Amino acid sequence: MISRLEAGQTTFNDEYLDTLLRLYGVDPCEQSRYRAWAGRIRTDAAWWPDTRHNESSGLDELLDLEPPALIRSYDLAVVPELLQTPDYARELLRLEHEELAADRVDRLLEARLTRGRILSGERPPVVWLIVEAAALRRRIGEYMVWRRQIHHLLSTLEMPNVRVQILEDYEHGPVLAHHAFAYLRFADPSLSDLVRVRQLTGTMCLADTERYLQLADELAIMANPPQCTADRLRELLH
Repeated sequence: MISRLEAGQTTFNDEYLDTLLRLYGVDPCEQSRYRAWAGRIRTDAAWWPDTRHNESSGLDELLDLEPPALIRSYDLAVVPELLQTPDYARELLRLEHEELAADRVDRLLEARLTRGRILSGERPPVVWLIVEAAALRRRIGEYMVWRRQIHHLLSTLEMPNVRVQILEDYEHGPVLAHHAFAYLRFADPSLSDLVRVRQLTGTMCLADTERYLQLADELAIMANPPQCTADRLRELLH
């Protein structure tokens, strides 16, 4: 039964869920959260956990259990989240969450930095990131925060599992994509690919991924080749 659930060949019903909660000794105080997840999985191809003010989402916790083997992403407004420096990420979170106290921003920052450490972990994923040139020119925070961020991007290009492409302003990435997205593929072939889309109201997770994979390929063709990225970043610094 568990194998069928993991492979997406059957869905959770209340009897299965009650059995699993007992089997794994889930605290009764936590069970309502798992029941809510199961309800969304039963009824929707896409589900929207409210992650606006949470340090991590349900998806993040699931990814801790099964890290992706491949991450492809497109960012049109800011530096990709996985490659943000602490100073840059903090300034960005302050802009996104002006209503939050400093300690809440600190917790959001720590969660973001923790996710970024996946790049240098024991089994790092292959990461293929496409970012708009306009996003790289956009100064989040003070000038030196921005410069350190660009230098950090240059250093990450030396990582063998990281590929970064820059999409110039005259190309049509924003027209085609409309929003940033991350495409996740897992090492376990029984797990379906997943697309993660961040919105103002939370994170949308999509199981219908075919068009996003096609779009990622189209954007990669439009963007400068990866071997040009370092020179382009140095140009921005001068």
